[in-house]
Amino acid sequence: MKKRLSKSFLLSFFVTLSVFLAGGTYLGWHYLPQKDILTVPQSPDPKIQMAQNELEKILNNPQDILDDSINIEKLPKITLIKVYKSQRYMDVLSGDTIVRRYAIRLGFTPTGHKTEEGDGKTPEGKYQLDWRNPNSLFYKSFHVSYPNKADKAQAEKRSVSPGSDIMIHGSSNKLKNMGEALYHYIPNSDWTWGCIAVSNAAIDELWLLLDEKTPTPIEILP
Repeated sequence: MKKRLSKSFLLSFFVTLSVFLAGGTYLGWHYLPQKDILTVPQSPDPKIQMAQNELEKILNNPQDILDDSINIEKLPKITLIKVYKSQRYMDVLSGDTIVRRYAIRLGFTPTGHKTEEGDGKTPEGKYQLDWRNPNSLFYKSFHVSYPNKADKAQAEKRSVSPGSDIMIHGSSNKLKNMGEALYHYIPNSDWTWGCIAVSNAAIDELWLLLDEKTPTPIEILP
């Protein structure tokens, strides 16, 4: 019994130490990245590498974003947002190229697809970001087109509401003018009612990257 406890303790210690050194935290079996804007995998294609590096330079100065001094014509056309719930990040794609990767936080009961109002789950499936709100309670936000017909149908069969108002939003309005560190702040755990939360810095980048006049497809994976 003592040997078993010792092995269990050592395993727990080394897992915790590894996560701490990596700058992250665990929630259950999920690793939550603590940095808000994550490193994008480098493409083997030199032309795509150049495009990725150029975007990094353009978005590197938060003050330029806040001052609205970035030439949006130089930004790539975003064709898809892909959310990986279990890995707690989302990729912003232009064609097959990942141009930006953001850490995310989810609903307070994140595992599984959202099926009713108040279940604390973040939806899974294919939707659209169909409008934006510059006056969100959580800085700025993009609306996810949940519920779709299938979501409504399953909820109707059970005589419940499927829920609504699922957004990608920032962390807090209170962090607006509190310095760069808090501009990049992202909470240590899942905390929303089903929305996808990113840092205020990330939402400002998305504000520039996404076409305001055209809905952007979003695919939310388990």
